[in-house]
Amino acid sequence: MTIPPYLQVPVATAQAIVDGVLPDRTVAAVSKIHGGEIAATYEVAFGDAEQPIVLKMYPDSLHWKMQKEVAVASLIQGRLSVPAPRILLADDSKRGLGLNFILMTKLAGSILGG
Repeated sequence: MTIPPYLQVPVATAQAIVDGVLPDRTVAAVSKIHGGEIAATYEVAFGDAEQPIVLKMYPDSLHWKMQKEVAVASLIQGRLSVPAPRILLADDSKRGLGLNFILMTKLAGSILGG
């Protein structure tokens, strides 16, 4: 049910995913983000001054949670007085990573939990 906690995502793999939605961006680094209880969560940083994005990967047993996150994100988009992440890509084909994943914008801020 769980994803390996230190799954490595090569820059080339992240670049192939990013190319599908942000073809003008160059991936500089992929690093694990603290947290992610139901999904392995990574920051995808770019070589320029562009804001990083987030890659979340879900095991098959939690595919429904990925679908729920995508649905909720679409329902709140533009309806809140605070920023919300925007889903750039939701992919359950398992091509590239071998897992279900979401690519989304990253909100600026501090980690609250530890």
